[in-house]
Amino acid sequence: MLSQYFHPLNIALVLFVVATLFFFDAIGTWFDSRYIKSPAFLRPAVWLYGMGLFVAVWFGLHFFIPFRADYILFSTLPLLYIALPPYLHFRRWKELWIFAKSHRLPLIIFFILSPALFVKSSLPPYLTDEMAYHFWSPYDVKHELVWNFGTGYYQNLPKLIDTMMVLPFALTKTYAPSRLLHFLLFYSGVTAIYAWLKLRFGFTVSALFALMYLFINQNLLIIATSGYIDYSMAILITLAVITLLDVMIFANPASFLAGSIFWGLSIGGKYTALLGLTAYTTIFSAWYLYQGKKYLHIRNLAKFLMLLLIFGGYWYVKNLLYTGNPIYPFLFGCKFAQCYDISGVYTGSWTIPIKFANSFKIISSLTYGHPVVVALFIVALLLLKLHKTVIFLLIGAFIELFLTRNFSGFFDRYFLHLQTLLIIILVLPAVRYKLYLLPIIALAIFLVLTTLKTTYSPWNYLSPQEVYYAIGKTNIYHWLKDRHKQNGDIIAWCGTSGEKDLYILDEGILYTRDEQPMSVLVVNCRYIFPKPGQLATADQPVWFASHRTCDSGSDLETRLVCQAKPLGRYLYFYEPKGPTL
Repeated sequence: MLSQYFHPLNIALVLFVVATLFFFDAIGTWFDSRYIKSPAFLRPAVWLYGMGLFVAVWFGLHFFIPFRADYILFSTLPLLYIALPPYLHFRRWKELWIFAKSHRLPLIIFFILSPALFVKSSLPPYLTDEMAYHFWSPYDVKHELVWNFGTGYYQNLPKLIDTMMVLPFALTKTYAPSRLLHFLLFYSGVTAIYAWLKLRFGFTVSALFALMYLFINQNLLIIATSGYIDYSMAILITLAVITLLDVMIFANPASFLAGSIFWGLSIGGKYTALLGLTAYTTIFSAWYLYQGKKYLHIRNLAKFLMLLLIFGGYWYVKNLLYTGNPIYPFLFGCKFAQCYDISGVYTGSWTIPIKFANSFKIISSLTYGHPVVVALFIVALLLLKLHKTVIFLLIGAFIELFLTRNFSGFFDRYFLHLQTLLIIILVLPAVRYKLYLLPIIALAIFLVLTTLKTTYSPWNYLSPQEVYYAIGKTNIYHWLKDRHKQNGDIIAWCGTSGEKDLYILDEGILYTRDEQPMSVLVVNCRYIFPKPGQLATADQPVWFASHRTCDSGSDLETRLVCQAKPLGRYLYFYEPKGPTL
């Protein structure tokens, strides 16, 4: 039943998220203590190691078993047996509390944002891409017994974060815990970056970064709690970059293997991370050949590649075996009779051509058009023109954009890690130049106040419908009436008990112009796409969906609609009564 799915956050679900975090943290700290020895500034992000390992386990298991709640729970037992005793014995959980006490600002910001975070995390699927392919429907979770990669584009994309979000859904029948976990993934990474900046450049720089980065985008909570993975990818890539930077600039080899995990998680989540990996490891390789051998033994390079494979590279091995192309459908074709064609898709008018003449447009896109941010960034570049950190970040960004221009234009969603690096550069002069400190503090205060005003203004960021849904005053059926006026009746009918076939005569029903894709909300319907003539000759009752009405014309589909019994908007029941059509 649809009423069993898509519940908002409640105490039980919040406790489930907390338990999941500690489960991942136990696995992550066990793995870290044995194989990585991460630096202290990464402590809030070590649970991501556990998440990555658990997703890797389920990537393998799902070749044989479905995403069923009992299987998922059973799979945690051997991991708990290994990781929980040392976690409790060494009180690893206490390290998080100690870290939080010494890095209070991210915690304060989290509590300020938590009311809006609660609402946005509680909502059912409502954004385009999360409904189209990031989130799984209840029907898919019940019926996909093993991986079904097919030959399409979306089926063969790396899906590490998507898999991370479907596992809690299979356990709880709602995406509220997945949304909250996705945000915590992002926020844990931001906190680790904050801790690194505080360690290397002082509190002023780290505080300015946290305030500017978390408040420059007024839609941050919408995106970071959604199925869109752009911000989580941005943070994972940034963590990977600063760990390499920590080795090169600050002579801290302890960060090297941790960096390989973040690169693995990044490329396991999205193809675009490959560009950053190529760019920054190229710089790192040149440094290693020149002077890095005295810091890192060559066997660490082999470990780097192994960790890259374990934490995300396996998606590319799968693609190579299934399609003949590790980055299908880009560059190398495929072994199928007909490859999926995406030529021209990523160079359309919605992207910015990557060339020097468009530098200002690209920077403006990354700063959401804030002219003061752009101006201060230019000033920061002039002040820090010989700063090693800035040189490393800029050269990597230039290499990445140079590689990208060969097959794509610039679109800010795909390069949000460059926004993170831009803001790091923007705040760095504050540690040296007092005259720069005043305008950058004023800008940070302005961004915080305007974003908080937008976030908590009535009828603005949080609609009454969203608030009522989050606090349990309305349910999924009210949500359908509000957000799915055209196909809501079909979704509700597909959520009644008993599995059924729904014949789709008009595929536009699934993707209406004014509403988001409906399939992710479907519980008990299997879609069939027949020709109208197939229904006209049916010898048993059928349910079908069509945009047509009786005055739409005299074609066969319209005549079917006229003879059928309407069950709701665009939903019909047709019972054959002889050859009258």
